[in-house]
Amino acid sequence: MKTLACLPLLLIMSIAANSQNILYTPSGGAFETTGGAGIGINNSQPTARLHINENTHQGTAFKIDLFYGMSDGVLTWIPENAFLVNSTDQGFPSLGTQQIFKVDRMGNTDIGGNTKINGKLNVGLSAAAPERFAVFQSFGLYNSTVNHVKLRYSGGAQPEFLWTTSNNRNFRFMNSNNNTIPLTLSPAGKVGINTENFVGTHSLYVKGTTIAEEIFVKIEDDWADYVFDEEYDLIPLEKLEAFIQQNKHLPGMPTAEQIAETGIPIGKVERILTEKVEELTLYLIALNKEVESLKVQLEVSKSKNE
Repeated sequence: MKTLACLPLLLIMSIAANSQNILYTPSGGAFETTGGAGIGINNSQPTARLHINENTHQGTAFKIDLFYGMSDGVLTWIPENAFLVNSTDQGFPSLGTQQIFKVDRMGNTDIGGNTKINGKLNVGLSAAAPERFAVFQSFGLYNSTVNHVKLRYSGGAQPEFLWTTSNNRNFRFMNSNNNTIPLTLSPAGKVGINTENFVGTHSLYVKGTTIAEEIFVKIEDDWADYVFDEEYDLIPLEKLEAFIQQNKHLPGMPTAEQIAETGIPIGKVERILTEKVEELTLYLIALNKEVESLKVQLEVSKSKNE
């Protein structure tokens, strides 16, 4: 019995005699630390309760192997989790122990302590005290403190995607197959499809064509029905003719140079075109009255000559 009791000590002494000391423990262990706060592996001065250094330039610094086993006659995973980190808030003992990080047996990772993992990576709030851990609910990708993106919930149920850059740059969706940028969002709220040429104050920029079953344009200006008001100043045809000869376009219509530079403002042009159609209608009505008057005069003249 004495020999069996000495076997662990003899095994440790054998490892110490035939290999480097790679396990360092607090005072009283086989390989004592020369200072530090806990157990060190390849580290004689650990700065944490468990401090691991990988100094063989090969292999793995930390490894967990799970295995199948029998539980009540059923083949299952043992244990349930591969890795679990909890925290206890001593200032609020009523909260108890909170789960803050977990990797389950299937490799699903949870940050934040949700009771159920719904995806390969889950970032959420503590189930017991969500209001106290709300600051930790966002998922962030950081290049630096001023260059990062975040995905979070705000106000409890409002999803938000945030990004910030040192030079207030656009957010790009890039296709790595051909290095094209099919979609761009600007910090000012502009959207670019196949373009980042944000010229002017528009909200949507598209390089290429668009197709839709129906398009509605909401016009801020009055619709052209004002043409039919009695006070509307209809340009006499003589002045209209002189304007066209001088300017080579209808009054109020954008010029060819303006359209080439800025494009066609569909809503504005539709209103102006309607205005011109209604003006043309008034011209036709006036012309028809003149024709009818001439017809009456002609009939009167013919009756006098008979």
